[in-house]
Amino acid sequence: MPFRSNDLKNDLVRLELLVPEHFDELYSVASDYRIWEQHPEKNRHEIEVFRKYFHSAQNAAAAYVIRDRITSKIIGSSRFYQHNQFFKSIAIGYTFLAVDYWGGVYNRAIKQLMINHAFSLDIEHIIFHVGKYNFRSQKAVLKLGAKLFGESEFESTSDNPVNLEFRLSREDWEKHNKLYE
Repeated sequence: MPFRSNDLKNDLVRLELLVPEHFDELYSVASDYRIWEQHPEKNRHEIEVFRKYFHSAQNAAAAYVIRDRITSKIIGSSRFYQHNQFFKSIAIGYTFLAVDYWGGVYNRAIKQLMINHAFSLDIEHIIFHVGKYNFRSQKAVLKLGAKLFGESEFESTSDNPVNLEFRLSREDWEKHNKLYE
């Protein structure tokens, strides 16, 4: 698959294709309940719930663990999913980071790698599904230049499967990135 690239890296992070051997180290990050407080699946810090998340990642277009480039420690995960060739779109999400990496430059660095990779292929639109009450992630997606499109029900084991859908066009990304040059 074209999204399965193992050369996504910058000065801060390296995105490495997720393999079964990553489970223990990734779960050690995901087991922090604070990561999931605003998430529709608030109990994803529990090992059996996380195991379902991990296994679903293996069916994604491409799933990654995120490594800190300095320490080489796994600090989170993200993935590409719902590739639609007709609409030339793909979703980026299921992203989480260790609490120590919140509020800084890491989320933007990760998303920038993934967005640039997707737009280097035949993609015109990137979709982000964010929990309706996950205000931290909503703000982070808006900072990337994405625009709120509407609500969407998403396959989930949570009691509240409603997500907000944000979209980022290639054109909006190029305009938005010029602000950061």
